[in-house]
Amino acid sequence: MHLGDNVYPNTILRIDLTIDSKWLPTVSALLSTGFEMHVQTGVTLHDVLCRQLGIASDYLEHRVKTVFLDSQAVDDINIAVVRDNSVVAISAAMPGLVGAIMRRGGLYAGFRNGISYQMTDEPNEIKSGTFRLKLFNLVAKELGPHFLSQGIHLDSYVWQSFLTGQPEDFKQGIITARVDSLPVEPEKLFARQWPEGTVHLTVNADR
Repeated sequence: MHLGDNVYPNTILRIDLTIDSKWLPTVSALLSTGFEMHVQTGVTLHDVLCRQLGIASDYLEHRVKTVFLDSQAVDDINIAVVRDNSVVAISAAMPGLVGAIMRRGGLYAGFRNGISYQMTDEPNEIKSGTFRLKLFNLVAKELGPHFLSQGIHLDSYVWQSFLTGQPEDFKQGIITARVDSLPVEPEKLFARQWPEGTVHLTVNADR
């Protein structure tokens, strides 16, 4: 799906990076903070994640064990509806009792009745909209390259904080950098004060 800036009016800059592949997991960790995606809303979570965003159904079924939609734990992604401005979080199996309770379709699902997804009588208005997607643990590592290569829309303060927290070696791992299609020295990314808004970040791996 093409993520045009026209649907993200607060987009301030486009950042395109080519990095050493060993740093992809580091950048993929950004995805746990959440990033915006433009999709058709008012449809099921399965439709959004698989048909629209290209996540394989088998991966979603066997790898993704915990799903939250607007702070509610989801057991059946075929009935949960994503609406405009929804927030979706997905992760692989989490450890311990909490992980077992939050696991979709698990034996302990009954212990979270208060935060489990409940269908409502609200009509499903199918329309063009945006939602925020958060990826955690192994899911972020495994799906991160897919979303980063397509490009994600990220709050600029999250991008600024990420750069501030990186070691010197990370700078050496950036092979090429462009801002609004113009080449820049990687070091200048770290010295820059990014203005308030949303950045469109694309990351591809080399080597």
